[in-house]
Amino acid sequence: LSYNLPESLLSQLPFRTASFSLVGRNLFFLSNKTEYFDPEAVQSVDNNAEGLNSFAPPTTRSFGVSLRLGF
Repeated sequence: LSYNLPESLLSQLPFRTASFSLVGRNLFFLSNKTEYFDPEAVQSVDNNAEGLNSFAPPTTRSFGVSLRLGF
């Protein structure tokens, strides 16, 4: 989710453009009915190894903030 600051707010600052963003990953992983399985970390779709994970880190939810400035 991003918002570009209007040029009228930036007229007194040394920036030409500025945007503020909220970022996130795995936000809607609400329930995990398949324990020890993450659909983003499947290593193979071979008939012999379908749906197996090995050495995959646990699924985590992350949030972040980004500020982008253009000079």
